[in-house]
Amino acid sequence: MGMEMMGNLNQQAKMAKMQQAWDMKKSGTLPIMGKTGTSVFKTLAPEKKKTSDAEVKKRISKIKTKLKSGAKLGAADKAFLRKHAPELYRKVLALEKEREAYEERLKECKTRDEVEEAKLQKKGEMSSTLKDTDPEFAMIRMAQMTAAESEAAPSVKQKPWRYEIEQEEQQEKSEAVERLTEKELENRRQEKSREEGQWAGREEEAFSDERFKDMHIAAIRMMPSSELSDAAADYTKGQAAYQASAGMEGAELPEAETKKEKRG
Repeated sequence: MGMEMMGNLNQQAKMAKMQQAWDMKKSGTLPIMGKTGTSVFKTLAPEKKKTSDAEVKKRISKIKTKLKSGAKLGAADKAFLRKHAPELYRKVLALEKEREAYEERLKECKTRDEVEEAKLQKKGEMSSTLKDTDPEFAMIRMAQMTAAESEAAPSVKQKPWRYEIEQEEQQEKSEAVERLTEKELENRRQEKSREEGQWAGREEEAFSDERFKDMHIAAIRMMPSSELSDAAADYTKGQAAYQASAGMEGAELPEAETKKEKRG
């Protein structure tokens, strides 16, 4: 009986120490030293490591989900990747640079046609590297490039299509031709008006000259023969002076009519 009781007491003591070690582990206090404590922590250590790996995987999964939604990573997520997933961290940094460059390229395009061409080119680049890329990261890259297009959309909407520019240029040319035509027509109208004015002036001068000649011829016919010679001479001088002042030198003089009257 005595040996049996001693065995029970020892067993109870071991169980108590193990319970104490377990309680200290859960409370975060320093582990007990000794044979029993060492045995307990050797048993608990694998469980602790397993929980830590699960947490890392869970956090990385959340980060990937965020990237697949097109979101950008914050400083805390990048720091976590740098520590626990360095390869993914390097890919994310390269992807950020590619996204920024792509967004800037879309904003610098002059027309929406150029924007569409840039989009097709980017899709071609991603398709060509699809075989050599991890499928999950390929989805992340596609989502990030789509997000870049969304970021550039407000700027892209303000850009014209190429056909709109061509229509505007054609309209400007038509308006310029119309303005030139109107100016040319106005110049021609003014020139014609000047020519008509000059012609009317010449007609008026010619009409005045004819009336002058008719009046003198009528006066000559009424003169006696004795005064005809003197009147003809005076008429010739007066007509010559009139023509000189009116700039009509070389025109037929009324003297010819006077001579005809004499012959008659």
